[in-house]
Amino acid sequence: MEEHLRLITKRKIRIYTVLLSLFLAWGSLPALAQSGSRLGSSGSETPALGNLSGVTLDSPSDRARLLEERNVELLGTGPVDPDVYVLGPGDLLGLEIVGAFSLSAEDIVGADGRVVFPQIGALDLSGKTLSEARDMIGSKTGRMIRGSDVSLLLRSTRAFKVYVVGRVGSPGAVRATAMMRLSEAIQAAGGFEAAADVRNIQILYANGETKQGDLLSFLLHGDTSANPTLLDGAVINVQPTTHQIEVVGSVMNPGPLDFVEGESARDLLEMIGLSPQADLSNIRIHSFSSGTDYTETLLGEGEDQTLKARDRILVRGLGDWDPEASVEVKGAVKFPGPHSVKRNDLRVADVVQLAGGALEDAVLSRVVLNRSFDPDSVRVTDPVAAKNYVANLTSYRSREVVVDLSHGEGPFVQPGDVISVPREGGFVHITGQVKVPGYYDHQPGWEPKDYIKAAGGFARLADKKGTRVTRGNHGDVLFAQDMKELAAGDMVWVPERPPISTWQLFKDLLSITTQALSVYLLVRETTN
Repeated sequence: MEEHLRLITKRKIRIYTVLLSLFLAWGSLPALAQSGSRLGSSGSETPALGNLSGVTLDSPSDRARLLEERNVELLGTGPVDPDVYVLGPGDLLGLEIVGAFSLSAEDIVGADGRVVFPQIGALDLSGKTLSEARDMIGSKTGRMIRGSDVSLLLRSTRAFKVYVVGRVGSPGAVRATAMMRLSEAIQAAGGFEAAADVRNIQILYANGETKQGDLLSFLLHGDTSANPTLLDGAVINVQPTTHQIEVVGSVMNPGPLDFVEGESARDLLEMIGLSPQADLSNIRIHSFSSGTDYTETLLGEGEDQTLKARDRILVRGLGDWDPEASVEVKGAVKFPGPHSVKRNDLRVADVVQLAGGALEDAVLSRVVLNRSFDPDSVRVTDPVAAKNYVANLTSYRSREVVVDLSHGEGPFVQPGDVISVPREGGFVHITGQVKVPGYYDHQPGWEPKDYIKAAGGFARLADKKGTRVTRGNHGDVLFAQDMKELAAGDMVWVPERPPISTWQLFKDLLSITTQALSVYLLVRETTN
């Protein structure tokens, strides 16, 4: 009888074990989901250094402060140009007549573009500049009132909506005035996204007129015609980059530039600036027909050529250099740019001296030698989402080696190498499973965990123990837990841990609970 009761008791306990496991698993899922939601949110109490997207806007005062900072475009930049300013609904106009007949009146331009003044009547000012409106009123009052001076004043400007769409951070409507320029509207819409075309920005006005903005020309030379003012209801379309022109050699701003239809080589070089060493009689243009095949055109002094998409411009410096046998030096050196070298002839320190030597704020212990390579492994298209760290590194098209020139001369350089001499300060790259990946200001004494905190903390699927650090973007690889302090140019990569499904979680909980209870029963039976 006692044995029978013991068997019944065991069965009941097993049944209760299963029920308890089901209850625990079911009750833990909402908590896990809620916790995961909190961990995966994009908010962060620590503002991202050098990265606005990491700033939280939880309170109305925070949002009001940011709006106040971003609405700088609503401030005036001096008296308006009456020949440029176009009147529209909402403008407050004042009419002053002094003389034999005196009158002082104000009225707001209505939605239909008309304004009404006593003794004069209604005037249709829609689409007219301030100068044209003054001429109209002067002509009308001149026939009615003689011997008086007539003045039309712009008391205050109107505010209206424009629409910014395409490759911007926050597409949609933006508050504007007639004094606001294209660059300010794009800034208010969150700024440019990656791969945005900054030279072919389309502006469509309500009257059907179109304009094209070129903010690179504005930023380099202050060309306000390339950064026009806006009108009511304008639609600004920031398009993605489709074609580019590459400029290398003795220019002030080398690199890939957005292609503008009809632009000539000389106009483009004048915009980006030529270095004092540029040889104006030796400018080469490579025009690519297909793949890597190209034809070369040599522009002599005074010659010019209309550019085509994918053209490559090489501006040789005085003293001549071969682009196929040169090393480019960037950063804190006196003369950055390409310098002629022979294979296995000069070391990194020698090339830095060729570039005029390092500047006072150069960090010689962190010089980066970049060399193009094609890894044997399959290239990964999205390195941030790569689950394997080696795959993450091989997804790049170059290999970097950190060289300490304070204790040596470095390795021999090869044609095509790029040497980067960093300045004091700089950035640390945070990528992978963090809430706000990006580039963050380097802070002396900060450990990897400090930068991860600045990046919003770990994301929900982060493999915290697997976090790694590279010296430079592709240098020596170390675990983050072994690093006490990061240097400018280092990269922190947080990999993704394998996701656990709900069913797998349930099975694990059930298995653990059952095993624990089985051990308990075994101990109890043994002791009895």
